[in-house]
Amino acid sequence: MFDNMIDTVSGIAKLSVLATIILSQFSSASYVLKEDFLANPSSSFDAFNFFTGQDPTSGTVQYSSMQEAAQAQLIGYNHESVMFAVDSGTRIDVSSTEGRKSVRLEGKTNYNHGLLVADVAHMPTGCGTWPAFWLLGAGNSWPSTGEIDIIEGVHNQASNQMTLHTAPGCAVQNLTTQKAYTGTLQTANCDVNAPNQDKNAGCAIVAPQNPVGTASFGANFNTQQGGVFATEWTSSGISIWFFPRNAIPQDLISNTSIPNPQGWRKAPLAQFSGSECTWDAHFQDMRPIINTDLCGAWAGADNVWESSGCKAETQMDQCEDWARTHPGNFTEAYWVFRGMRMYQNN
Repeated sequence: MFDNMIDTVSGIAKLSVLATIILSQFSSASYVLKEDFLANPSSSFDAFNFFTGQDPTSGTVQYSSMQEAAQAQLIGYNHESVMFAVDSGTRIDVSSTEGRKSVRLEGKTNYNHGLLVADVAHMPTGCGTWPAFWLLGAGNSWPSTGEIDIIEGVHNQASNQMTLHTAPGCAVQNLTTQKAYTGTLQTANCDVNAPNQDKNAGCAIVAPQNPVGTASFGANFNTQQGGVFATEWTSSGISIWFFPRNAIPQDLISNTSIPNPQGWRKAPLAQFSGSECTWDAHFQDMRPIINTDLCGAWAGADNVWESSGCKAETQMDQCEDWARTHPGNFTEAYWVFRGMRMYQNN
């Protein structure tokens, strides 16, 4: 037993050393604050554009303008946080093609390289939901300028999925037994049309499925009042950390501190790196997006609806019918952000 304990401690020590070595390659920047999206909660929505077009992923949603969202009480704030939600009060006829009202926020400024820090206290959960927080490259020819999914999942999923989507020519080289991140690599080719991968799969790393206290997604995440996500991208790759509410580094708590990833001494949930991707060519002019979709191409797929357990739980064959006719089951479909800041190398 003692030998096993020694082996475990040794493994942890090796992971810590490896993480520190690799992080030094990523995090040599000295950061300065470029944008504090939620510095003043009462005016924080002015930092975003409210997307009001058709959902690009065919969800059962109708995105609201700022005025519409305010009138429907889908957005709100207090002295320390902002909230944006899905309508949970209106029943839509099952035969309708109308979607449930939701909110999709998009940052107004594009960035190249940087450290995006987001303090999230609550995320949407429940059957039919598809919450996501990501960085999207500019332009209309997705994914030619890249996409970095920081938080994403569907239905009652318990593990966060972090994914990169690119055009051909970008893959990660993290297939090692001693890796410097704590998640599990699911797919290694970031090309959305890569052979031997599902279409649009990209390169994906799934976080551990943790209990209340350390969870990075889902109902357990909300029970622990969330935590802080930090996403760093450089010419060497992209790393995503998560710190639960009771373990946030001091330099991420204060608005006046300058974050230093090298000082966190914690392996990220995900790290995408390697020489098989020219990172600066595939990830350009990126802006943050926060969205709550319902059903759609992922959550609404018949096999996902069934395998998630939601078909049995709801006793409904289609995700779309559930989303339209059961508003009271979307009371947990809301985000609460306590902060979001973008830093760049000075």
